[in-house]
Amino acid sequence: MSRRRTKGEGSITKRKDGRWMARYRATDANGDRRTYAIYAKAKEEAAKLLRQRLKEIDDGDFTIRDGSTLNGFYSYWKNDLAPNYLKETTIWGYDMIFQKHILPVLGKKRLTDINPIDIQKLITKVKKTTNSPRQCYHCRDALSSVLKRALKQRKIYYNPAAGVELPKYKKKEKVLWDLDELSQFLETARKHSRFYVLYLLMANYGLRMGESLGIRYSDIDFETRVKDGCGLIHIRQQVVILNYSPTISTPKTESSIRDLVITREIADALTPLMLKRNQKCELLFHTSNNTPISPYNLRRDFNRIIKLAGVKHTTPHALRHWACTEMNSLGADGKTIQSIMGHSSYKTTADIYEHTRLDDKAKASAILSKRIFSAMAV
Repeated sequence: MSRRRTKGEGSITKRKDGRWMARYRATDANGDRRTYAIYAKAKEEAAKLLRQRLKEIDDGDFTIRDGSTLNGFYSYWKNDLAPNYLKETTIWGYDMIFQKHILPVLGKKRLTDINPIDIQKLITKVKKTTNSPRQCYHCRDALSSVLKRALKQRKIYYNPAAGVELPKYKKKEKVLWDLDELSQFLETARKHSRFYVLYLLMANYGLRMGESLGIRYSDIDFETRVKDGCGLIHIRQQVVILNYSPTISTPKTESSIRDLVITREIADALTPLMLKRNQKCELLFHTSNNTPISPYNLRRDFNRIIKLAGVKHTTPHALRHWACTEMNSLGADGKTIQSIMGHSSYKTTADIYEHTRLDDKAKASAILSKRIFSAMAV
């Protein structure tokens, strides 16, 4: 007499077409119990596959083998999952990478068939076609992010992007101006650019470019009394590129929402703009059509003023680095700098934005030298 299978052990039957079918039940990603089937040409093969599948369930490695391709899951991720935890601009950035590099190569493959070798070959192809190690990092990160959600949905039982080897990538060191170069740039901008005040705000407060472009007339608050200040600048939004067009968005992080003290000098620079207030547009800096200014256009103006000023070439974002480094050199405490910069942690401020100047290194080395030689003379 044959032994009856216990509940959850599965069953094997022969189909009319001659194939053997192994059936079993398992809990899907939504917590629902469902029946799944495996097909094989021989009974022994079906039994072996069933044992493997049941072991996966016991080990917590069960995946839903429904034939989902990367194309299909990515569409589901983009439309149903990502909007719940990512900003629209981030999704758009991922989509450009997927459409250009990832889906043409891996889109038709089943999720369960994608392995580290497939992704490694993808990275090699991206490196050859773009000659950009940085693009390889963006590609791996975007794919890994989507596959992490596939893992949570139990479509796969491991993330094959986790073990991929990436080409060495060294970030370009930021070119920072000294005070004379910054002064030369701003003086030139005062004469030749309508963005002079914007550049001044970026240098004085370390504002991100999008934050500066997103300042509204209503964000300039001369009414609030502040000790040693003339009011506040409320940072509440930013201008970003979405679908290749400038648009208003929420700040980068929660910590990016902040208030900055208006100094007397900044107040004097802002007042003429406030007096010329445009009733048709709420933005302090806007186009002639009363729309947000594209960060791309601002970069072009920045580069133009650099050439006119005759200073070293750098990027608008370097003004943010300059402000942070200068505040640190002047002795401002870390938490204050963090608050002005709008970082969620001081570690970000210190690791990324505080650059040590040669003058500071010279002072520190001179202090140590004096101590060492003073001790030796005793």
